[in-house]
Amino acid sequence: MVLSAALKKLNFISHYWRHFLAMIGGILFPLSFSPFDFDLVIFISLFLFLKSLVGADLKTAFFVGWIFGVAVFGLGVGWIQISIHQFGIPYWAFSFALTFFFVALMAIYYAILGQCVSLISVGSPLYIITIPCLWFLSEYVRSNFLTGFPWLLVGYTQLDGPLKGFIPLVGSIGCSGLVVFIAATLFWSLKRFKSRWSALVSICFLVFFSSFLLRNVDWTETHKNSLQVALVQGAIPQETKWEASQLEGSIQRYLDLTQEYWEKDLIIWPETALPIFPENIPDIIEMLSKKGSDTSTVLLIGAPTKDVTGERYFNSILQLGASSDSYSKRKLVPYGEYFPGKNYFRFFHKYFLIPMSDLSSGDFLKNSLSIKGREVGILICYEVAFTDIVFSSLPKSHFLVNVSNDAWFGNSIAPFQHLQIARVRALESGRPILRATNDGLTALIDHKGGFIAIGPQFNPVVVSGTVFGRSGTTPYLQYGDYPVLYFSVFIIFLLLYKHFRFGVDSNH
Repeated sequence: MVLSAALKKLNFISHYWRHFLAMIGGILFPLSFSPFDFDLVIFISLFLFLKSLVGADLKTAFFVGWIFGVAVFGLGVGWIQISIHQFGIPYWAFSFALTFFFVALMAIYYAILGQCVSLISVGSPLYIITIPCLWFLSEYVRSNFLTGFPWLLVGYTQLDGPLKGFIPLVGSIGCSGLVVFIAATLFWSLKRFKSRWSALVSICFLVFFSSFLLRNVDWTETHKNSLQVALVQGAIPQETKWEASQLEGSIQRYLDLTQEYWEKDLIIWPETALPIFPENIPDIIEMLSKKGSDTSTVLLIGAPTKDVTGERYFNSILQLGASSDSYSKRKLVPYGEYFPGKNYFRFFHKYFLIPMSDLSSGDFLKNSLSIKGREVGILICYEVAFTDIVFSSLPKSHFLVNVSNDAWFGNSIAPFQHLQIARVRALESGRPILRATNDGLTALIDHKGGFIAIGPQFNPVVVSGTVFGRSGTTPYLQYGDYPVLYFSVFIIFLLLYKHFRFGVDSNH
């Protein structure tokens, strides 16, 4: 009787100890990303996640993984509550409830992943291969399923970390698999450390040393001719940006900041720097075009536009000055720039106060602009998070431009995460990125993901410098996720085949 009670108590403690480990691992997870950038903490987080799943049944593994995911997304992307509260229904209960619903939904990815991981025996050598493949597939699906949410991918943590060299080779999701591979190898080796320590040391040395060598490889070639560029950060408060009474002052601020930079080759104003249709301010547009033509300067200016019928609206970039053209955003933010299922949620939709929340997607084939003989890939806001959008203009584009307005998320970690993603895209593609934002973080990013120049947040400023275009392709730009995807699917199917084959044989 006493023994039975003791066993029940032990099982109870063991059951909730898993949840505690998963929660701690999930809390540590976002610390590896910007602005914290503790890139080695990700290995501890993953180790705790794997530890919490050992010996768990499917039901327990689901909830352990879900708790891990709630901690990851709750702390990592909880900043969406700011825009929901400020520009949605302004009640704390509503904004926090909707944010938690989103976090809880995204955490299901880790819940399902937890179940899959729990089925793999830690004692098997297949553990160190299978777990990274499962993780890769989970992130790949999350990045592409429905609208996709490629945020907080483990590979992003290695932008300045020890596995940076692999990012141009296998991409951020492939690098995620390598990070998990190291964590899984460490966890696997500790089970029988005396016999497995040599394998751990050999694997870690091979992976980290290979990354060190790869960091020095230039996959793309630089051009001799440079561009002098200026990125204008107006720092217009989001609360007043769309008020008619503030329009004249907002435009004048951008004009004043631009005044000293008309001799530059390229001047960029951020997303919706003009919070009004261009045809409503013809004098301003004409003046900017003429000034650009007179000084041989190209201007890229964010503004809303509409088609000739006036029925479709776009989030666009206007090209003025020495040459003229336009680009409209192709990947729109769900519930921010368009409302999926609007007919079913009219009650909520009519209360949302988000400007430009009923937009149409631009032409997918229109992915670049020609600037002084150079093709330039254009990305608006979070388009930079999606490799199919980013790479659609490559390899013909010599560099990339990303304009954004991160003022939606106030003084949170969101702009830092967004900048980190842009830097990863630069490294993956081997192209410089010119990133102009409304209130920071505006930056000139080189082809290795480093900074040429960066401006402070929340201050009107112009970030200027010299940029050299690049040509050629990185391995990841050429092949994408497909090599790692095929390998991962092959390993999983091989594991399933062996499982069912041995199951059939044992029945006979």
